[in-house]
Amino acid sequence: PEDGFFGEDIDEYGNKIEPSFVDISVDDNGIITALESSTCRLYQYDQEGNLLTVFGGRGTYRGKFLFPTSVVQDKNGRMYVLDSRMNNIQVFERTKFIETVHHALNLYYDGKYQEAIEPWEEILKVGPNYYVAHKGMGKAYMKQEKWKQSMKSYRLADDREGYSDAFSEYRHSIFRKYFGWIVLAIIGVIVAIIKFVRYLRRLSGQMLRQTKTWKGVI
Repeated sequence: PEDGFFGEDIDEYGNKIEPSFVDISVDDNGIITALESSTCRLYQYDQEGNLLTVFGGRGTYRGKFLFPTSVVQDKNGRMYVLDSRMNNIQVFERTKFIETVHHALNLYYDGKYQEAIEPWEEILKVGPNYYVAHKGMGKAYMKQEKWKQSMKSYRLADDREGYSDAFSEYRHSIFRKYFGWIVLAIIGVIVAIIKFVRYLRRLSGQMLRQTKTWKGVI
């Protein structure tokens, strides 16, 4: 995360907690899943530390834990979480939504920026406020030099740094596009100023020649 903080600092009841990560698993594409013991939740992050999803929690029914101690995953994306207090291992499979998120991220980090846009758009149809998708589209548009689309996506992701970078590139592209006209306009202004100064000098000289000095005797 941009603030460098991982996990949550308050529980579901509003009590302050200190996150305590006890295990971590990283897949072949760099997707990170971290197991946190205070909340018994799993936090999944992309290669840049953006939070993708949170699941788990404290409880005794399916999908919850009492004292999770280890997490591993196989090549198919299944996740195995060991709970030492309940003496069991729960298996989690990726939802279609998270599968699409991973697919979009992998395309982007493989340099396939145009191809990454389609899965991001699919994700936004399901979760229109999912900031990771907006941020991903902003990055993809940046790589394609589509500055205005990138600015829009970054704004929806509430990513000020990304928006600033896209705006800076957009401003430079406008300057490059109209650089010739800008130079001609500056030259035109300079020439006009020079001509105006010369005109004022000629006018001043004419007025001095027309001025008559009268001498009288007291």
